[in-house]
Amino acid sequence: MKLYKTTVSPGDKTTVSWQGTQADAASVRKRAMDDGAKRKDVTTEDVEVPTDKAGLLAWLNANCTGE
Repeated sequence: MKLYKTTVSPGDKTTVSWQGTQADAASVRKRAMDDGAKRKDVTTEDVEVPTDKAGLLAWLNANCTGE
């Protein structure tokens, strides 16, 4: 399954969010820039997430800190 990880880092604060579609990721990027972030401070990357139980649990443990 493909998810989209959007990182916004204007200055010293970094925010990471996950979207399920490219359209949702585009909306997050637009909102960040409307809030004052510069284009170079906003990135989105495609992330392949395994869908089997063991693979998904391993991926979640490696990529989600719960913060």
